[in-house]
Amino acid sequence: LTAEAYGEFAARFGTSKLKAKAQVPQARALTLSGTLNEATALLDSIYLDVSDIPRDVQVDALFLQAEIAARQGNFVDARELPNKAFALISKDQPERYARIHLVLAAHMLKMGNYREAAAVMKQLIGKLPQYPLGNIAYILTGYQSAEAKDLQKAVSSYETALLKYEY
Repeated sequence: LTAEAYGEFAARFGTSKLKAKAQVPQARALTLSGTLNEATALLDSIYLDVSDIPRDVQVDALFLQAEIAARQGNFVDARELPNKAFALISKDQPERYARIHLVLAAHMLKMGNYREAAAVMKQLIGKLPQYPLGNIAYILTGYQSAEAKDLQKAVSSYETALLKYEY
């Protein structure tokens, strides 16, 4: 229903500068309903239809594209698209950057890819060292180290997770 409402707005006001702003939530609604290919096509069309897209719309579109890529198992795009978006985000918007890293790490964990999930979280804390969920990166690294029988590194990672972040 949400996707239909935004689609109706975009159809009625196709020449409006607000069209692109309506298409991103429409694509999000399509994503939530499981129609990922339709959502991707809609996001791709945003760049074709509007020449002067506001930065916030570009960022939202890139993050949603990255989320879709992660759901589809395309981790190359899922890791590259947030970096493009980050260049458009001001430094006072860390939650937007962090969200896609959390989504990507969650999808990697669901697939059992702990090493990549840890790498994604390390990338997040590399840019946002005090991010509250940064402890996840250290917990994943600890788990990975314990599995590799590197107990010293495992303990060190777990200690960092417990001592560096507030609970």
